[in-house]
Amino acid sequence: MNSEKPQSETGSSEAQEPRVLDLRGLWWLWCLVFIAMLAISLRLLLPAMQEGGLAVRQGTLSLADYGFSTDNSIIPLEQFTPSGLPRDGIRSLQDPPVVQGSEVPEINKRERRLYHRKFIVSGDRVVGVSINGEQRAYQINILNYHEIVNDTLGGVPIAVVYCPLTDSATVFSREMDGEILEFGSSGLLINSNIVMYDRRPELKRSSLWSQLQRRAVAGPMAGNGLELLPADLSHWGEWLAQYPDTTLLARETGEPRDYNSNPYLRYYEIGEPRFPVDPPPPLDGPETMERVFALQDAAGWKLVSFADVERLAGDDRVLELSGLSLQFIPYSSTLDPPAVIARDADGNCLTGISALWFAWHAMHPDAVLLDPSELASR
Repeated sequence: MNSEKPQSETGSSEAQEPRVLDLRGLWWLWCLVFIAMLAISLRLLLPAMQEGGLAVRQGTLSLADYGFSTDNSIIPLEQFTPSGLPRDGIRSLQDPPVVQGSEVPEINKRERRLYHRKFIVSGDRVVGVSINGEQRAYQINILNYHEIVNDTLGGVPIAVVYCPLTDSATVFSREMDGEILEFGSSGLLINSNIVMYDRRPELKRSSLWSQLQRRAVAGPMAGNGLELLPADLSHWGEWLAQYPDTTLLARETGEPRDYNSNPYLRYYEIGEPRFPVDPPPPLDGPETMERVFALQDAAGWKLVSFADVERLAGDDRVLELSGLSLQFIPYSSTLDPPAVIARDADGNCLTGISALWFAWHAMHPDAVLLDPSELASR
């Protein structure tokens, strides 16, 4: 007898076997999916992780925990607000590396090829400083994470100070009575504004300095003022066009930061101060987070709102006044905030400070907002 199964029976049996997709051979695909999900998660979480003071719960530290001498404070101690970060929790930069502005196109090409990003674009905000014929730009993208840069420009020791919570940028001379100071972040705030300290071998000999009050408010040097130097809070494209030989901060600061991310986006979306402010701005005034520009002259400070400058500047965005001009720079294509730049009749940068309205009002309660046309007459 023939023991072989009929061909039709065998073929029918094989055809009826279920087909199962074997995923074990696709392990590499699962690994790629996992890596992609991890990268997306880190990209979303990194700004919050790097957010500095915004990511730390307020009230975890007391004023005494910071160790500064406040015996001779010239402001009430209750005005000092712990940010939740320790002293130097936001690391300042000392004599950071710089690159030439002319190198930016090549740096952008390299970073785009390697990291799918650019080092800096024309709409990115910078603090521009020109001293003794030497110019340098300090990117807000980097200052968001360091807040203070101790540098030397044109032979002058300077401190570039930016407070993200009040959007205020200042440049001070670091020379005081023949001594060159080095500033760090104290971890304290006054009306949501940064408080610096000068580094000393003994912490009790350090003084606390208010950015928007421009003076030492506690410690051995309490009452001493800081010399404010002219600077522009502008956009990179504007600054480079005026000063093509400028240098700017290099990305290589010694810290693994994603300087292309803005950790304060959520703060500005919420639109209100995170820390105590006293006195609060009046209800019949500008919006709490509206930007204002304070211009310093021999008679004191004159204050105008960005909105008023934009309104009067018109299509050319330049408001010509007697002896000075105000240039309004609108939001950039990268949605970096607008800027106001003050120039004298010769085109020189005038001493001024941009800040959020609530912060300037809290530091200077008697400040009165002027119509920009009044600047030349007061």
